Amino acid sequence: MSLYRRDIKNKPRWKDVYERAPEVPYISKGPMTLKVSMNMFCENRRRLVQELRKATPHALVLVQAASPQTCLGRSSYVQDSIFFWTFGYNRSRAMGAIDLVSSKSYLIVSRESTDGSECCEKRFSRKKIKRQYFVDNVWYLDELDCMLDLMKNYNDCREILILNYQKQELPANIFNYEVDYLLLEPVIRELMAKKTKSELKILRYIAKYLESALMHIMQRFRPGMTDNQLEAWFSFFMTYKSDFDQLTFCIFSGGNHLDHHNCGRRLPVSKRQKVFKEGELCIIDVGASYFGLKLSLGIVLPVSERFNSLQKNAYETVLQMRISVCRVLQPGTPFQEVQKRAEKSLIYILIESKLLYGTVEGAYEHGMGKFLIPYNVVRSMDVLCEDQQKLELGKTYLVQPGCYFTKSWLDEAYKDEVFKLYLTPDLRDYEDIVVKVSDPIIITDEGFRYLSEMPRACCTINDMRLVDQVKRSDFTDTQVKENLTVKPSSFRL
Repeated sequence: MSLYRRDIKNKPRWKDVYERAPEVPYISKGPMTLKVSMNMFCENRRRLVQELRKATPHALVLVQAASPQTCLGRSSYVQDSIFFWTFGYNRSRAMGAIDLVSSKSYLIVSRESTDGSECCEKRFSRKKIKRQYFVDNVWYLDELDCMLDLMKNYNDCREILILNYQKQELPANIFNYEVDYLLLEPVIRELMAKKTKSELKILRYIAKYLESALMHIMQRFRPGMTDNQLEAWFSFFMTYKSDFDQLTFCIFSGGNHLDHHNCGRRLPVSKRQKVFKEGELCIIDVGASYFGLKLSLGIVLPVSERFNSLQKNAYETVLQMRISVCRVLQPGTPFQEVQKRAEKSLIYILIESKLLYGTVEGAYEHGMGKFLIPYNVVRSMDVLCEDQQKLELGKTYLVQPGCYFTKSWLDEAYKDEVFKLYLTPDLRDYEDIVVKVSDPIIITDEGFRYLSEMPRACCTINDMRLVDQVKRSDFTDTQVKENLTVKPSSFRL
């Protein structure tokens, strides 16, 4: 006698169904955006527990979500970065707790309102929140005293660890227990700076869109265009198929003109409009954020169709300096060593090009490097860790070699009694030429690894700039519909 009936012979056995791995919940910003698994936040909590147990094994971590500023919806609400990194919960009126004794995590949320919404947000049930955010239990805010008593009397939690900047916002009943507000913040910020594999996947996702947006601008940038047009293209591209936060757009074109633009600002066009002219060279730095992770990228573009001879020489000089700087990017290298390597390599290349007199050591000792590179060549991409002094394993940095030949700085240098001994008359030809290349990297055991694949070769940029623009009138109605179904980078106006 057969065990299975014929009508279910080809169906999976009950054993196959019940042994299937459970689906891991995720968060995303739409059906076509990157899905972020909740396992990433579980891994963050596991790392935090492992690090805090070294200092205080019997404690309870308590972190509060950012308070809502307005009730205009989620578009005006920005979650606390540390709270979101720990729990992945992007709603207001909530708290998160981690028991270091049992390694269990808890979400403390507000109760569901009678009409099913609170501040334009629908509140979910305890069961759904527990299943969606991978926590061990869910409490309500009015049960906070009960939870704290339970942790103290039955879980042996002897103190509560809170963030220093949240002391004034936390409920007063928390301070009835022993509270420490100095230990948690530096530990959690150090862990946030060291990226996991899941976080690197998000950073590469941001980099992919930033590269496409810059190449989108690269093919369409022509003399006579304005900076707000370029910013509009960038903003449109970054929101066309994904939903990024904190879009930044910065453009610097020499001639002592510096504009830093944030997408969404409320300034009249007349106060922020600059028309780009033939023969100028522009530095474009862009940035975006996705679920709290930020990344920046920068390129150099000629306003004309291609680099002229002087612009090409300056750009290739920076590319050579970029190669020299990359040789010292490894764990433990001080920032000052990277800066010194960049300045000396630039001076050496300029002397070889007969744009400077003297020797490398002499020009460097008299401050010629700081004159040509008036900024830090390497900086941390994590805003919370700006006080670093050396490259550390697993952290992300922005390496930006470059050189500035602005007219005002050259005028001052030729008047200086020391600098004018090193400057040749040919350097005057490079007035108002500024070059800076920004690359995001991560420090690894073997040295470093780039997080973007932006084309840097001068010939590649010239080829992309020479691509003929296609006007909308050149398309038929059928071709327009076909173009709208492909990626924005291949749709040209």
